[in-house]
Amino acid sequence: MVTKNVFLLSIPLVILAILFLPQNNVTRAQENKIPNFIEMESKHVQEERFAILFPSIPRKTIVDSETEGVKITNYQADDDTGLYTFSLGELKDSINDKQAQKNYIKNLFDTLFSTGENTTLYDSKQTDEYPYTLEYLYSSTHTGFDIIHVGVISLIDNKTYIKATLLCPLILLESTDEFFENYNNFINSLKIK
Repeated sequence: MVTKNVFLLSIPLVILAILFLPQNNVTRAQENKIPNFIEMESKHVQEERFAILFPSIPRKTIVDSETEGVKITNYQADDDTGLYTFSLGELKDSINDKQAQKNYIKNLFDTLFSTGENTTLYDSKQTDEYPYTLEYLYSSTHTGFDIIHVGVISLIDNKTYIKATLLCPLILLESTDEFFENYNNFINSLKIK
């Protein structure tokens, strides 16, 4: 029983580690470094550009990639449902062309989707109007575990995007209704300023 509980408690940590390993958007000076986590003070995160409510106190990391021309601030928290992630990507250069903005969001998703092993896309919808929101549902395999990903990527202006995702190992998914309800509560708590 103790072994099973230790295993179940370690799943969110494994997922968290996996999420940072495949990222290629770090500068040379940051290579081979473990992400520097900043523990937030509250479940309700209020920053200059947004506010969002997590199910537990999130951890924050910042990745500033000069080669990719983007600074990404990530927030992650977990509960019994899974791992909640929110990212704010600030581009060095503005994207002013409407079709280029739509393509950028699609390319972000394609990159996200392609980093997983054995990925299976269940649903993906992108709006044709600004902010070109793309919603997705897919599964992938990480270190032998099947993971469900449900989320959204959207622009908030011509040089900033957001990404919010709920991930859950399939073996821990007890109720899809509860999973989607918790995801909707997470997304609905997001306020863009």
